[in-house]
Amino acid sequence: MKSNLRVLMCLLPVLLFGCAGVTPTSLSLASADKESESKRFLSIPDKAVLYIYRDQFSGSAWQIPIAINRIFIGKTGGYTFFRKTLAPGHYVVESKSENIAQISLVLEAGKVYYVRQETKTGAVKIRTDLKLVDEATGREGVKKSRLLQDFLTPTAHALNGMFGEVGEWKISGTEGQCQAFKQLEPSSPSQFAIGISRKGTYLTLQNLRWSLPSTPTNMMPVKVSFDGSVALQTEALLIGQVRAFQVFVWLTKMPDEVFWKRFLSARSMSVTGKFKPGRADVELKDTAEIVPLLRDCAQQYLPGIKLPFKESQPSEDE
Repeated sequence: MKSNLRVLMCLLPVLLFGCAGVTPTSLSLASADKESESKRFLSIPDKAVLYIYRDQFSGSAWQIPIAINRIFIGKTGGYTFFRKTLAPGHYVVESKSENIAQISLVLEAGKVYYVRQETKTGAVKIRTDLKLVDEATGREGVKKSRLLQDFLTPTAHALNGMFGEVGEWKISGTEGQCQAFKQLEPSSPSQFAIGISRKGTYLTLQNLRWSLPSTPTNMMPVKVSFDGSVALQTEALLIGQVRAFQVFVWLTKMPDEVFWKRFLSARSMSVTGKFKPGRADVELKDTAEIVPLLRDCAQQYLPGIKLPFKESQPSEDE
């Protein structure tokens, strides 16, 4: 009886607060060399350096998403941190769990800043807060934490705890690519994304609760239509398994500028293939809102790349 009681007392903090002090294994950690370099806390003459860290004992297993200027950069676990190199200027850092915490910063070139993500028990989930701390406090917290990679595969994790409501366009970015994405159905994890990379524009349909065709090459013919009119016939790469797969489409058979003009002026879009039910329909209202967001994202992750759209796109009737 006493043995069982001791086990229960050991498990109680875990049930209440998560696996304390343990970095969740599903988070992507940077290499040891990058972590060691980041802990030198070097400044950059023409850039600002921002550390966002989480060094608390409680709630370590809870993964909490972080965004900078509404661009999702990844999730933190207990004793983890991000190091971001940013152009000087105004930034809003957001953290979302049971609540949404925000902190507004004006970053100057040549300086290093430290934002501590704090957690505490909430009614249902962990609550979060963000505080700008001094250099000594920040360095101490970062030194005992692990460096996280940037958001390397936005479509792989974007459904879990992202900012905004279902159906809204959201932005994510990592080195070499930026994308806008939205959930297709309120009751489904299915997601659509359109992205820009150094190789061009791409589309993805992910985590669809559908069936995949049996194909030896993992390639499938698809059609992309706008407002019911077929605009592109190409092939998609199939990744994953039944009920958890991705349809990946490189738009190599249509100039990027032409595709974006159609995309930003259409009311609806569909991708048709041999998956079941065979077609994914995407509502395209308010797509113009994603242009400035993607532009901000590209400035950070795709410097020097000419974007395939203008700030305002004429409609097809003009």
